[in-house]
This record gives sequence, C-alpha cells and structure tokens, in this order.
Amino acid sequence: MSEKKIRDIMTKNIMTVSRADPISKAITQMAQHNISCVIVIENAHPIGIVTERDLVKRILGAKKNPAKIKAAQIMTPNLITVSAESTLSEAMELIEGMHIRRLPVVDRTGIVGLVTLSDIVRETQTIHQHNQRLTFHQNLQSYIILIILAFFVLVFIYRFYFS
Repeated sequence: MSEKKIRDIMTKNIMTVSRADPISKAITQMAQHNISCVIVIENAHPIGIVTERDLVKRILGAKKNPAKIKAAQIMTPNLITVSAESTLSEAMELIEGMHIRRLPVVDRTGIVGLVTLSDIVRETQTIHQHNQRLTFHQNLQSYIILIILAFFVLVFIYRFYFS
C-alpha cells in the first residue's frame, strides 16, 4: 500500500485575506467558519498566516484596535509549505522539525489547501486503527491454521497408532 498523499487529507476550502485587509476581516472569517487561522495571500500565493495565537499576542495583548491593523502587520511570514503530492511522512517531519502546526499546501498556481497537525493526527489514528484490524485478522488466520494443522497431526497420530 502506498503512503497517503497530502491531497487526500488536506482541507481544500481555506479562508484567506490579503495583506491590506483589516485584521477584523480575518477575525470575522475565523469566527464564522470556526477555524483557527487564515492564510494571507498575494496573487493567490501564501505570504503569511494569522492564527488565534497571533491575535491574542499581537492584538489583544498589545491592546490594539483590530479595525485599524492590517493583516500584514500581525501575520507570521515566511511560511513553510508543502505540495499536494507530498506524503504524510514528509508533512509530519516538517511539522515536527519546524515546530509548527499548520502547513499551507501549494502548487504552481498558488495555495490549494491546508494541512494541520490535527489532520495528521486524525489520519495517523485512522492508519493505526486499520493496522490493528489487520493484525487481528492475521492473528485469527494464524490460529485457524494452527487448529487445522493440529487436527491433521491428531488424525495422523490416530491412524499411525490405531491402524
């Protein structure tokens, strides 16, 4: 079985804002869609991310008015991104190695999705459950084979000693 690709687990309909949008637009999108981040784009390409943590630290903590702050002023720039063709393992390595929680998914046209630590954990759990079921079935097959083998050994012994 080939390894899962990011395209299979990523969120495709992501919320975006432009660098010039007021941060209040990002806050509204996050609240309306119950999401933890928005991607800041320029010409369809991601240039930053605004997360709940950014809002708490850079708006609430700094006591700034979200209507007067632009997305570019509080976004986290220099995003680490992945391709939709990247594997689950590659994404896991990036998230762990870079100590991040979200990976924008890009292709030559721009942003096409987002994969989060939660998506990876969910997919890893699904794989783990599948592997547990597979192991159970393999063990069951082994027990059945042992029972059949024991039966034939007993038949052989019976015929050898009692015939």
